[in-house]
Amino acid sequence: QFDDMASHFTNYASNFEKNVIKMGIPGLDENIMLCTSTLNGLLGQPGAGKTTLAINYLRNTSLNNIPSVFLSLDMGMPIVFAKLISKQTGMSFKQVMEVFKSDRKRAEQLVADIKHEYKNVGFNFKSGLTVPDIKDIIKEHEKEIGQKVKLVVVDYLECIAGPYAEPTAATGFIANQLKDLANEMEVCVLLLLQTQKHSTPDISDPLLSLKR
Repeated sequence: QFDDMASHFTNYASNFEKNVIKMGIPGLDENIMLCTSTLNGLLGQPGAGKTTLAINYLRNTSLNNIPSVFLSLDMGMPIVFAKLISKQTGMSFKQVMEVFKSDRKRAEQLVADIKHEYKNVGFNFKSGLTVPDIKDIIKEHEKEIGQKVKLVVVDYLECIAGPYAEPTAATGFIANQLKDLANEMEVCVLLLLQTQKHSTPDISDPLLSLKR
């Protein structure tokens, strides 16, 4: 009903600053606005650094005490954890492996640092999740921490399970479900999206078409 819409919007507007989930990257925050109750896409070539950017976003929001959930449907836990360490130290994957094999004291300090930086992030590495599964995970995490989740990062769209075998129909259905989830649960959803491989000659080249 209209009165329900008006009441909801009045509350939303009154708390609008709290509903903007800033990325912590000035150049992006000045030009885009990511809010709760919205579905947003991060589109890029395979290997362009989408997951790294998402991890940076989660770190910044965590340090600002914003509860979030990271659903890594593509990369496994060890790879993601290595990326967290790399983000912290600037080390390569091989260097991270070497530290954890040969320098226990430094490894323990790195773990403590990472735990502090990502203390407000819930990580999930289950594959083949449906959107209802994602909703249940968010609710479970909220119950566990006693706070409302405000940011959900999904890596990535094509890894979410849907009811249709045809890819276009499946992704369209899932995107609509995620939009409803963002609206109903009042969370900001950042959905990572892949282009077709070799959509441009180099992964650093700009995307100039809607081809996927």
